[in-house]
Amino acid sequence: RRWNEVAAGMGIAGIRRPGMSKALAALDFPFASISLDSDAAIANLGAHNGADGAILVLGTGSIGFAQVNGERFTVGGYGFPISDEGSGAALGLSAVRHALRAMDGRTKRTSLSKEIAGKFRHDTLRAIAWMDQATPADYAGFAPLVMNYAEAGDEIALSIVEDAVLHVERCMATMFA
Repeated sequence: RRWNEVAAGMGIAGIRRPGMSKALAALDFPFASISLDSDAAIANLGAHNGADGAILVLGTGSIGFAQVNGERFTVGGYGFPISDEGSGAALGLSAVRHALRAMDGRTKRTSLSKEIAGKFRHDTLRAIAWMDQATPADYAGFAPLVMNYAEAGDEIALSIVEDAVLHVERCMATMFA
């Protein structure tokens, strides 16, 4: 393919971070032209075919995005760990925190905490070493466990999911206020 004949559009998570747009603009892309926007803007474009609309992205991270009469606004989406409420990464972070608290006796052990602690061989120092290298995707890897244990009635898993739902509801209420 002749890339110099291709017009490219990319949706990039974190593009709003200071310096990110400038760093991306400095890259030597091989395309005839390039348009860069946030992943949320691209998702909204796809969902509403360019028309006004709103989306709520819940994946590894989370963000609310709306476009009304050409004006755009976002809710959340500041990045993990300070934001991304309701996301897989946030669910995983809450689960790891619970497991650590359960390992040192600050909270009740549940099936969820036992399984997560098992991933670290029930050793808090292994969990800390993992944390020092962990990415949001690594934390999100625990989200399926949280959901499975919540469905099975694990009280801590249920509380983690209920908290996430409250954050999602607040985000949606803010977007449609």
